[in-house]
Amino acid sequence: MLFSLAMPAMAANSSGTCGKDLRWTLDSNGTLTISGSGAMYNYVYNNRPPWYGSNSIKKVVIEDGVTSIGERAFASCSSLTEIVFEGSAPDIDNYAFYNVTATAYYHPDATWTSTKLQSYGGNITWSAMTPPQDPFNDIAGSGYHDYI
Repeated sequence: MLFSLAMPAMAANSSGTCGKDLRWTLDSNGTLTISGSGAMYNYVYNNRPPWYGSNSIKKVVIEDGVTSIGERAFASCSSLTEIVFEGSAPDIDNYAFYNVTATAYYHPDATWTSTKLQSYGGNITWSAMTPPQDPFNDIAGSGYHDYI
């Protein structure tokens, strides 16, 4: 008898809460968006995020208003390769990106200091996005040049 311990892929267009005033949505393209305002829950050992270990998450978007990323929030999301921070730098807890290799894009402002640009348990490469000079060079429609 053969048993599989692999984590199943999450259903497209899943959603829920991940903080008192935060929501998460996962679309069919593998983008997990965290929206709302305030702090994300911490996730440790027996309290894992709903998307824990998902191999369907390719990109995480942290919208403006999110003030913290919880401990182990994206741990072991093996397909995650891109993280986009749309606002000021949130507090990012230990091991938030444990066992993740990704590029994190952020809009440079005074909140993004060298102490914020850490690995958080993973292999994170940080890349600043710069305001556009030419609106026709805005690949993702974010209002910023996207250097990918």
